[in-house]
Amino acid sequence: MTRTTLALVFAAGLAFGPAVQAQNCGALPNTLTNGTLADATQVMANFNQLLNCINGLVPGGGSSVRQVMTSGPATTAGLPNFLPTTSASLTLTSVNVSSTAPLTVTAANGYDPTTGRQRDAVGYSASNLTWSLAANTAYYLYVTIAANGALTTGFTTREPIYQAAGTPSILSGQFTFNISEMKGYLGNGSLAPPASIVFIGTATTGATTVTGTTTYAYNGRYESLPASPLVTGGWVVANHNIGVKPDVYDFIIENIATDQNYAPGDTLHADSLAGDYGGTALPLAITANKGAATFVAGSSTFYITSDKYGPSRVTLNPMNWRYRYVIRRGW
Repeated sequence: MTRTTLALVFAAGLAFGPAVQAQNCGALPNTLTNGTLADATQVMANFNQLLNCINGLVPGGGSSVRQVMTSGPATTAGLPNFLPTTSASLTLTSVNVSSTAPLTVTAANGYDPTTGRQRDAVGYSASNLTWSLAANTAYYLYVTIAANGALTTGFTTREPIYQAAGTPSILSGQFTFNISEMKGYLGNGSLAPPASIVFIGTATTGATTVTGTTTYAYNGRYESLPASPLVTGGWVVANHNIGVKPDVYDFIIENIATDQNYAPGDTLHADSLAGDYGGTALPLAITANKGAATFVAGSSTFYITSDKYGPSRVTLNPMNWRYRYVIRRGW
């Protein structure tokens, strides 16, 4: 670096200095004076101090939900579609990722101890990614975010741990995310250093091919498209694939034709509905796990509720309503 360049960098540091220090970023480590030959080590130390401070002042993350895929190629229903369902070899390459439909992810890295702002690593890829897998294995696929935002692929056979708090596992390939501190760690067999990685789905391999994949939902949220009429027999399933067991999930019905004093646009939630089983009204019981939410509409008079304007019991006409699931991670 030439003396002129050093002088320009330091001048920029001086320009930012008062504003930066006003934000509690601390004093610059080195003071340079006129007539003194600039030392590259001192100038770069000042420059790095400013860079780290400015980065800390910028709100981190590309999503209101942290530690998640934020956007990418999607279907008309809003579901991610960048992983092929199978592969003719043990090499799995994404599809549809491009400059017009890039894959973006956000890895939470705690909070800045000085400013209190969230520290997130934001990753981006405008081209397809590849995972080279071994035979007869079930994998959890992830991407690692480099300092410049580039994504590299990785995988583990260990299911990620998402916990409120606690000591991260040091098992090799075990990812632990502590929700209370919003920080992830990847065990290497002896330690569990912080890791800016985001899981994007799963893959299962056979002897020579990838036999199946699952892609996780964007932003830890799933919302199904409205469907009608209401199901009156059998399973009502939502394959949410948010990657963890959801804390928040609901089954919502919306009126599309006046019914029992309910008008178009009126909505009812799962806890307002029940089914009639031999004269006994039982509430709608939704079961949720990491991949799906379900309930069984086992009665032709399943959708029982209260009249809109009073305490009387009414049975809804399934043809007059449509339904959808809304499922979120909850943190």
